[in-house]
Order: sequence, then C-alpha cells, then structure tokens
Amino acid sequence: MKKIINYLIVFMALVLVSCEEDDSRGQFPVDDTPPGTVSDVQVLNEPGLSVITYVPPTDADLLYVQAKYLNDLGKEAIVRGSSFTNTIELPGFSKQRKVNVVITAVDKSQNIGNPVTTEIEPLDNPIHDILQSIEWWEVFGGVKLKWTNEEEQEVVIEFLRENTVTNSFEFYENIYTQAQSLEQAVRGLEAKETNFGYLVRDKYGLRTDTVSFTATPYFEEQVSSSAVRQLSHPSHFSFPYSDSFSVLWDVNTAKQSYSIKNNEGGPVWFTMDFNEPIKYSRFTMWCRPDFVYAHSQPRHIKLLGTNDPTVANDPDSEEGWEVIGEWIDQKPSGGDASDAPTEEDKLYFSSGMEFETDINAGFYQYVRFVSVESWGDTDRMWLGELRFWGQKKSMSNEE
Repeated sequence: MKKIINYLIVFMALVLVSCEEDDSRGQFPVDDTPPGTVSDVQVLNEPGLSVITYVPPTDADLLYVQAKYLNDLGKEAIVRGSSFTNTIELPGFSKQRKVNVVITAVDKSQNIGNPVTTEIEPLDNPIHDILQSIEWWEVFGGVKLKWTNEEEQEVVIEFLRENTVTNSFEFYENIYTQAQSLEQAVRGLEAKETNFGYLVRDKYGLRTDTVSFTATPYFEEQVSSSAVRQLSHPSHFSFPYSDSFSVLWDVNTAKQSYSIKNNEGGPVWFTMDFNEPIKYSRFTMWCRPDFVYAHSQPRHIKLLGTNDPTVANDPDSEEGWEVIGEWIDQKPSGGDASDAPTEEDKLYFSSGMEFETDINAGFYQYVRFVSVESWGDTDRMWLGELRFWGQKKSMSNEE
C-alpha cells in the first residue's frame, strides 16, 4: 500500500510539472491550416494609447487576434483580443509619434494567419499635462502640491529630495491619484532650504521629466497629547455608545470612537486645554472605519481658540473665541455624501484626513473642536483619533 501511495505522489508531481511547463492556450493542435486575415482595421488615437477595431476572420476555431508593437518603454508589446471582441486597446505611449502595429489572427491549433500592418499615432500621454499643471508652495513641515488630471488617469506623482552628498535626487514619497483635481502636502521635511523635485508616472511605468525647485518648509512639531485635558460640556450633550476622551490620543485608528450627541440638535463640540499657548499649523482626524464619509463623521468643521480660562471653562460660551480655521471636508474624488467612496477616497480616509490652519493664526491654549454638520447630517459627532501639529509659543520667535 505504501508503494502505491508513493507511486501516486510521483505521478501527480510529474503531471503538475508538465502542466506548469505547458503554457499553450486552447486545445492541442488538430490541423495546420492558418486562420483567415483580419480586415477593415480602424484606428482611434487617444492620449497615451490607440484603440483599433477590426473585422476578425470567420474561422470556427479562431482563438484570438493579437497586435504587436514597440511601446515607449522600448519593449515589444503584445495585446490580445478574444474571439468574442473586435476591439483592442494599445497603451504604453508617452509622446505623440507614428507606430506600426502588426495584427494577426491565431486559431486553437496555434496556427497564425497572414499579418496585417497598420499605423497608429497616439496623442501625448496625460502625464505631461498633469506635470505642467502642478503648483507648489511651502507649508508647515513640508511642501504642498496641487494639480489637475482632466482625463482622471491612474498616475503616481513621485516626490524627490536632493541628497547633498551625492548631489542627486532620491525618492522621498509617492502620491497615488486618479482625482480630477487635488492638492496634497508632503510632510516630514526639515525647516531648511532644500532642493526638491517631482515627476509623474503612469501605471505602465512611463515617466515625465523631473521638475526641480528650491523651498524652505516652515518649522512644526507634533503637539504632545500627554497634557491635553478635556473641559466641561453643555448640559444638553450626552455620550451614547462612546469610548472615553482618551481614545482620541491613543494612536489607535480602529473602531473605537469618542461620541457626542446634541440632544437639542445642531452643532456638536468639545473643548480642550493644551496646557500652554500653541500656534496650530494643522491637525489630522480619523473616524470610524465602518462609516466612510458617512453618518456622524464631521464634515463642516470649525476650530476655535482662546487664552481666557473663563471663556474656555464655560461650555455654552460663544463670545471670546477666535476662529483658528473652518473647513468643509471633501472626498478626493469630489463625490457628495450620497456617492459611494472610490478606492482613492477610502485610502485617504484610512490615512487620516488632514486640515491646515491659517498660517497667520495666533497662539492659543484652549481649543474648541466644533462639528457644525456631519456627513450624514446627524445630531452627533464620532471621532476616532486626533493629532495636532504646530509651534509652542515658548519655542517661537513671534511676540
């Protein structure tokens, strides 16, 4: 019995090896008659690619039609269309140029029909327009980039930083995007004059030239949460299904959330004491991952500041506060609350939604976080995590 099992194992292994090595498609060859010739080839040239349509041969054993051409990566590309279609998309082009494409039909016996050569001339790839549209400016802790992507192509913006030892650019960060218009900051950069660069790459690996520039990011540091203290709430606020205030600072972006309900309806807020005056440069918030841009996630947000402890300790106070910033949260896709989030929306959501303050805002010890309106237009607010950045007054040169 043991010998039989061993023989079976060896036999199965041989079968698996032969299957792995045999990469043919379709049936075993049964004839040597080639299929007919593809005819009536039509070309539609688009940005970065061309689309060909054709009339396939009528052979009953037709397997596919294939197109061979040289792309702008210098590689021979082979694209196949099954016997059930008459259209093939030919991607992989950077700049407009004329390219010959060889089109053949292949049958189930791997016979190849007579070739047909056609000429395509794809338009310039959208990556070049995206590159030209990029604007940049210095922000706290980094550089912000803004761009337009009219074709909504899947692209990567590669951000580069100069290595002063090798006098060459090195990779620093990738920004993945398909949004039509977006701005995003690259953070974690030192507050000193530095040479930076950026380029745009598409999903096929085609790249633009590198644009270089010199910038000096503004100094900032993450505000320690160890001294943050929660102040009192209005009497008409309640905390249904809420975790404690401390979950906002536990560096955990899971399902836990600080939940506040306004039993009279309207905006919801809470007040914090940061123990010393700080110029807040930005903050990042995370919300419940099971409600992406939905329900009680803050959408219209205000951040108020004061240095008056009497004002701060009055939970119903309206006078004596100054506006640090006000924002309407937006999905990268630009979609509304009723629109399902895209993959890019989900990625941005899970990475934390960032909000920058006015660079001219003052220093404040007490901060009130106000959810004016939620994505689901509810009477409550859910927050999972908060992190602030800025400058302590004790470390600043400002008076």
